Amino acid sequence: MEFESEEWKSEKWEVIENPQNYGAHKNTGINVDHLREVGIKIARLPEGKKFHNSIAKIFKAREKSIQDGVGIDWGTAEALAFATLIEDGNHVRLSG
Repeated sequence: MEFESEEWKSEKWEVIENPQNYGAHKNTGINVDHLREVGIKIARLPEGKKFHNSIAKIFKAREKSIQDGVGIDWGTAEALAFATLIEDGNHVRLSG
């Protein structure tokens, strides 16, 4: 049995379907050099602390991908987005 999207769409969706109901959209773009600065900050583990080798390896690879601008994984991209939004004073709510 196939369903069309309209078949499961409830009346409640009509209220949230329009993004204007939730305030103005903000320009969240950022200069690539600033993005790299933020990325390096979130990709470096605190100095003078001992971390599991696997964690250190992940963070080293993350920092390299940010510096090179190549091979940035989904988690790193999300962390960059969250960090820059927070830096600009936006609230970020995670759920999942």
